[in-house]
Amino acid sequence: MYIEPTYFKGMEAGPVAILGNGPSLNNWDLTKLTCPTIGINLSSDRIESEYWVTVARDRADDVQVGKITAKKAVITQRTECITENIPQVVIPVSMPLPDNYGMYGEKHSGDYQPSDSGVNLFQYDLTLPMRKTFGGMLAVQSALFLGYTELYLIGIDGGTHHFYPHRRDNIPANYHRACFWHVYDWWKNQNAIRIYQTNPNAVINWFPIKDPPRLGK
Repeated sequence: MYIEPTYFKGMEAGPVAILGNGPSLNNWDLTKLTCPTIGINLSSDRIESEYWVTVARDRADDVQVGKITAKKAVITQRTECITENIPQVVIPVSMPLPDNYGMYGEKHSGDYQPSDSGVNLFQYDLTLPMRKTFGGMLAVQSALFLGYTELYLIGIDGGTHHFYPHRRDNIPANYHRACFWHVYDWWKNQNAIRIYQTNPNAVINWFPIKDPPRLGK
C-alpha cells in the first residue's frame, strides 16, 4: 500500500545504521546492532531493515513480488514497478530532476566549495521533488526526514565494488564522494545531527569515524 511521506515525517528519533552495499558491510554482524537500520538494495540479503530504500528498477520489482520487504516501509521513486495493492507499505518519492549532486560535486572536486550563491543543493524533504542520485544519498535523506538524529554509515564506502565481490557499479570515479560532499556541506553547520562513517578506509570520508551501537560494546 502507498502512504504519503508526510505521515512519516519526524516519527523516528535517535540513532540509525544506514546499510550500503560496499565491501565493508561484510565487517559487521548486523544482528548485533542495537539501533534500527535503513537498508539499500542488496543489503536486504543480510537483514530485514525497518526501512529499505532503492532507486533501482530491478530491486523495486523484487518488492513487487515480495522478495524484498521492510519492517515499516519501502522508500522509492520506482512507483511504475510497484502496485498500490501489495501488502508492503511503500513511501513514494518524486525524482524528476537531473543529477545535480554528482555533476556539481565533480565540477568542484578540487576544493568542494559551496556555490557562489551560498545555497547548498542538499535537501531531505521527501514531500518535494528529489534530485536523482544513488540509493545511499536517498537513504540519508530518508533518515533525516524520518527524524533520526544520529546516522551511522555502514557499507557506504564510495567505491565501485559491492560486498558481493563479483558485483560492481558502473559509475565515474569519485562519484559517490562528490554526491556526499553536499551532505557534508549541509551537515557541518548542524548542531543536532550527527553523522558517522564506520569504515576508516572509505572513499566517502567526510565524516568522523565511529562504530555503531551494538551488543557487547
